[in-house]
Amino acid sequence: MLCYIFLCYGGGFGTMPSYVLDVFGSKVMAVVYGTILTAWSMAGIVGPQVFAYIADNYKADAAKYSFIASACFLCFGFLISLILRKESKS
Repeated sequence: MLCYIFLCYGGGFGTMPSYVLDVFGSKVMAVVYGTILTAWSMAGIVGPQVFAYIADNYKADAAKYSFIASACFLCFGFLISLILRKESKS
């Protein structure tokens, strides 16, 4: 499981610059990539605190509530990506 998590981290870190370049263009790539890295570091601080709170206060159903919180974060991120998506030029 640990190797799987490290693989996902490395994959995201390695492919994010090309994704930002494709979606936002080269003019704003540095700003957008810096924002992504800042958000990623904030998630590394806030995420464990959220799940520690869930584990401390909902001991019996901590796994269920942690999964629900993760799904909510994922859906929120997906909605933001839809909002920020660049319109295709046909």
